[in-house]
Amino acid sequence: MHYHRYRGTHEKKVVYMAEQKNKGGRPKKVIDYALVDSLARVFCTQQEIATILGLSVRTLQNDEVFSQTYKEAHENAKSSLRRFQFKSAQDGNVTMQIWLGKQYLGQQDKQQTEHTFQEVRIVNDAPSKD
Repeated sequence: MHYHRYRGTHEKKVVYMAEQKNKGGRPKKVIDYALVDSLARVFCTQQEIATILGLSVRTLQNDEVFSQTYKEAHENAKSSLRRFQFKSAQDGNVTMQIWLGKQYLGQQDKQQTEHTFQEVRIVNDAPSKD
């Protein structure tokens, strides 16, 4: 920034006015955060979102608002999915009831394994060295 100093003839205050210089380079990319939110809610990856927005993943990851928006939307999507699964189980979906029981209640399928042992004899057929 470049600063100019102005002093009024009848004022005792000194006022500084900031003047932005054109830094040149590329114009700033605009990130559509509403679109980011919508895409993250259906579990799009950051790479997919970057491709849709026409940006690099690095550009997105360096943007604090993007990171926060993506994280919140992704967490909301997970909780929504969990609610739908639970509702499905409540509505009588036995497969979902079993799956949720395994995930959250430590339930597991009973597995029986049968062990059989066979006698193994080692025979030395090598000719002896006498």
